[in-house]
Amino acid sequence: MHSKENNPKEKEEDQNQSCLSQFKNKEFLKGLSTVLGACIVNFLIGEIFSLMTLVVYEISYIKQIDSSISIDHLAFYYPIEIFFQCFFSFVSGYINKKLGLHSTNLIGTITLILGHYIMYLSSSLFYDIISVILAGSGIGIIYYPSTTNACEWFSDNNGLIIGILETMISLGSFYFSYIGEYIINKEKIQSHFNDNLYDFEIGKKMKIYLKFLIIFSGCVYVISYILMFDIKNNGNDDDSIKTESDNDLIELEDRSEQTNNTDPKNDQHIELNHLNSYKI
Repeated sequence: MHSKENNPKEKEEDQNQSCLSQFKNKEFLKGLSTVLGACIVNFLIGEIFSLMTLVVYEISYIKQIDSSISIDHLAFYYPIEIFFQCFFSFVSGYINKKLGLHSTNLIGTITLILGHYIMYLSSSLFYDIISVILAGSGIGIIYYPSTTNACEWFSDNNGLIIGILETMISLGSFYFSYIGEYIINKEKIQSHFNDNLYDFEIGKKMKIYLKFLIIFSGCVYVISYILMFDIKNNGNDDDSIKTESDNDLIELEDRSEQTNNTDPKNDQHIELNHLNSYKI
């Protein structure tokens, strides 16, 4: 009888299976890391919805500079933000295809930060609308590639991945709303009865919150860059050349198949039948 220690073919098969298992574990960890990075990105996306609920403080600040501003101007902010977010979610698919995940996220993050910075400097409704357009566009550019890339790593569990990522958006919205209220109106001072707006000093604290969002957005991009792996780059260095990892996987599978086709037990059985034929 043959033992694994004395049978080089079975020993080689075990080594191949071990290498194959390690390779698949490595791919799983890369996918898991990517999903974690996408969760952080989607957590950031939640801030745009909280910003739309806190923009009443921005209106209160502007009104002290331009008396024609009223609470009714809030109606402009959210529809404009949603329109550009949805439009650039569509456009980001093309950008992602041409430039890749990390470059697309960089463009989206810069656009988002620029939008926050313009509102930070703004003292008029016009510049506020420009900032909302840029912030919505940045969120739209970030959302699509991060979500689809995470889903592609676990194509058999798309529903679960999307559910987790959408939950992170909700958690982000809750978190940023709480932080925003704490920074801007920690004392819970009520708005004016006549115009539903706040004092200038309270509205001015909106600029502190915007500064926080700028710093937070930059940190999220750095973290996501470290954690997220573009699945398109995992299979190909370019459109025609396979990476070394894929070649290793194919080679291991081929060697494992060849080893199975030359099982020493089958050889021993054939040899025994051959000897029995002589006895007969």
